Amino acid sequence: MNFFNQIFHNQILMTAIVSWALAQLIKIIIELIRTHRINWQLIFATGGMPSSHSSLVVALATATGLRQGFDSSLFAIATVLAFVVLYDAQGIRRQAGNQARIINRMLQNVENAGIKVDKNLKEFTVECGRPDSITSEKLQTMKTYDVTRISINPQTMNDDTLKMIGRGHTSAQVIEKFNLARSMGFNDINMDMIIGLPGEGIKEVLHTKNEILSFLSLTYFFIALISLINACKYGLTSFLLPTIVFAANEQ
Repeated sequence: MNFFNQIFHNQILMTAIVSWALAQLIKIIIELIRTHRINWQLIFATGGMPSSHSSLVVALATATGLRQGFDSSLFAIATVLAFVVLYDAQGIRRQAGNQARIINRMLQNVENAGIKVDKNLKEFTVECGRPDSITSEKLQTMKTYDVTRISINPQTMNDDTLKMIGRGHTSAQVIEKFNLARSMGFNDINMDMIIGLPGEGIKEVLHTKNEILSFLSLTYFFIALISLINACKYGLTSFLLPTIVFAANEQ
């Protein structure tokens, strides 16, 4: 108990945690105003504004300076850490914003070509790609143009395989980005699973299938069989054989 009392009485730590929590709470409030729905999943979601990462490190540095002195070594360390996080967060958000603008321009070109994109269109599908490339800004652009179906591609839910083939996401991010898309109103979501990835057998394939169908409510589940060219690097050159598609409620 003494340990937890010390933690809760650490004013610097508590200031940083409260700042992070407030930033996440503001996201929920913004979502409530925008969609008229409370989405508690956003409390642990990454991305979007305000940046909880930036709030946390700035509060940490400020509290450290006020508590330990602005000429202390601890304040210097906290400030350097804050600048590193702020720089990275700013870069990531700039890239996400640029990609969202590109998507917006592509969708505008579709309309300029005479293809009417509105709610009367029976289906409008966008391949979102891997979870690490999906942001709330991109999803919001798709909602603006009435995209009805999106595809999120985990490929596998085995983290060791994802590292081996050089993917930049984890299985946890698959679930996180799926829930983010659901919270933004995307009801039809497809997922791609690849069979034949290096080091994966029946056990790993069944794990991926069970993870996806247990935790996520999908519309369709795509299975692609992969054939790697001899002597090629994993993930660089491959053939995708015909895809198997079935409704998510089919076993």
